Amino acid sequence: MSANSENGVLVIELPKKAAAQPKQIKINVGPPRIEASQTEAPQQQAA
Repeated sequence: MSANSENGVLVIELPKKAAAQPKQIKINVGPPRIEASQTEAPQQQAA
């Protein structure tokens, strides 16, 4: 950071903040889990 006066004008120089870099996140995907409520089909009784 710097500041100076040129011809009666105050000039202030500030460093520019670096742009945000994209991040990569690894996601491991395994076989789908089957919940107990999904595996038990409702049973209908025949009349």
